[in-house]
Amino acid sequence: MRADLFLYKDYQKALAEYRCVRFLVREIDAAVLTGNLAKANLYSRSLEYSIRELEKLQQRKREEHHRMKALVEKYRIEGKNAELVVRKI
Repeated sequence: MRADLFLYKDYQKALAEYRCVRFLVREIDAAVLTGNLAKANLYSRSLEYSIRELEKLQQRKREEHHRMKALVEKYRIEGKNAELVVRKI
């Protein structure tokens, strides 16, 4: 999974959700093959949850990017050199 899709601080959580997604897809497939549709349905709900969590983490990355762009634009308008701004991580 590409690390650049998420904030650095969120990457481990995203990786855990990704692994969960892969596991759940395999389990859904196995449950359907054995005819256990109730189990497949239960796993599909968990799959949806994990995908929503990944979407939230990606949204946080987009919001952070927009905030940084706005800050750089603000500094540019004020005549400050944005390249000199150092962000504490």
